[in-house]
Amino acid sequence: MIKSHKPEWPQNGMDYVFSHFTGILLCSIFYFLLYCIYNRNKPHVFPQSVLPGFLSGIMWAIAQTSWFVANDTLGLVVSYPLISAGPGIVANLWGILLFKEITGKRNYLIFLSASLLSAVAIACITISKEYEPPKNTTFVQ
Repeated sequence: MIKSHKPEWPQNGMDYVFSHFTGILLCSIFYFLLYCIYNRNKPHVFPQSVLPGFLSGIMWAIAQTSWFVANDTLGLVVSYPLISAGPGIVANLWGILLFKEITGKRNYLIFLSASLLSAVAIACITISKEYEPPKNTTFVQ
């Protein structure tokens, strides 16, 4: 990470949010222009998907910004497992509750087991970050 290699650069993760989002916007515009060129300036735009697309982008931006904050506050050791497991659990909940993609008692038990295992793993990682070994202990390598 930049913080460990370049101490003279900004140390707050929020300092990088604008450039991160600007890069994403420029890439999106670039790929949309390529799509328009490929379709000879007749892109297929589905009006019913525009508003949900913007709303999902706003939700993603909030989550991404929160991850920058979590990296600063909790450190990468804790924030990365959270950001890796969290969206999968939320997506599965959407699939179960809203879209009814996952059905059946067995599948619910598998989802519940996987979610609990993820929660226990994240809790163990969080607790281990708090632990500092005694200073006079020699570890064998």
